[in-house]
Amino acid sequence: MSLAVDFPGWQPHPDVWLVVALLGAAYAVAVVRLGPAHAARGAPAVTPFQLTCWCLGLTALWLASDWPVHDVAENSLYSAHMVQHLLISMVATPLLLLGTPGWLLRLVLHPRWLFRTVRTLSRFLPALVVF
Repeated sequence: MSLAVDFPGWQPHPDVWLVVALLGAAYAVAVVRLGPAHAARGAPAVTPFQLTCWCLGLTALWLASDWPVHDVAENSLYSAHMVQHLLISMVATPLLLLGTPGWLLRLVLHPRWLFRTVRTLSRFLPALVVF
């Protein structure tokens, strides 16, 4: 009796690629087109740190959702599925938040009360309690 599990062969996941590509494209368009008008005068639309965090967040999202993690998690190991959840919630999400410039957050979360609520809930202790 063998306990070995066959490693899944490569299988494309175009839905994952599409979501990651759309998020990346939306960020690029926002930074290039909206950034100069909404960023503080004299400040860059996005800092190198924010750009790096955004790219790392997208990479973490892609790695957690694409081959081989997705296929192993779906077909073989529940623990791999839980690793997916941890990568998305504990790695990708904070990196994407760190990579989003303040002017873009204020633009997306337009009513002032919504922006203040999200800002308060995304701090360490409230986010930990909500999570």
